[in-house]
Parts: sequence; C-alpha cells; structure tokens
Amino acid sequence: GIVCRSQSIIVGDTAYFDISLQNPSGLTPLSVILNGKSYPVDTTITTPTRLYVAVLIDDSFEGGNTAFALESVEFQGDSEKWVYAPTADNTVVCYVQRPFVIHDVLFVDANNQPPVDVTRSEETVYLLIKVDNSMGYEVSNIELM
Repeated sequence: GIVCRSQSIIVGDTAYFDISLQNPSGLTPLSVILNGKSYPVDTTITTPTRLYVAVLIDDSFEGGNTAFALESVEFQGDSEKWVYAPTADNTVVCYVQRPFVIHDVLFVDANNQPPVDVTRSEETVYLLIKVDNSMGYEVSNIELM
C-alpha cells in the first residue's frame, strides 16, 4: 500500500510517500514510478519492505484532490535490475493547494478595452483584475491600496 505522509501540500512543497510491499527476496529498492514519472527512493531510511519517496509538487500537478498511483518499483538484485508492477490498485489521494495568483490589474472600458482617456470624467472606467484561481477560492472582497 501507499500512504501520503504530507499534509497541507502547496505547489513548491515536497510530498512524502511511505510504500509498504512484500519483498521476500530482499532485493534493494531503487526507484518507483508514480503517475508515469520516476522518483528515487530515499536510501537512508528505505528497507526492503518499506520505501520512502519524496516528490516535489510542481506546476504539473493540477491541485485539489490529486491521485498518486504507484505503477512500478525498480529493484537491484545481485547482478541485474528487476521491475515489479503491482496488480492491486495502489493509489493514494492527497490534497494539493494551488495559490491564488493575480496576473494583471488593468483599467478598461465597458468593452474590456483600454479606455481612450482615463482622466475624462464622463467616461466610465472599470478595474479588471486577471487571476489564476484554479482552486475556485471564493473572492468576496478585493482591497486596493
């Protein structure tokens, strides 16, 4: 099985995974494939039946409830490498938070175009704020200073 040992994961953080498996031959675990990407095991604390893996959470992770699926484990034997692909579902879901990012603040007219002259008092001017809110955070107030 696979367990996510990290809480409150934010893009830019490292998530830590604990993977338990049966390894009767006592082969040395080298790496795992999670979601199609290879990650080395932490050899300082990994044992033949318990693997520890650190995953840097970058922009490739969408955020929200994020599934991490263990696809395979690579082992080193006496003279060759072995790959084990689990037959059972070895997926864990972790919550990845993405930041609320303001990309741009613009003065615009009623057509979302730059106004001809912001100093003319008869023209209505709006403030357009472009954000990345992929997590769907509720915005109830914006304070400008």
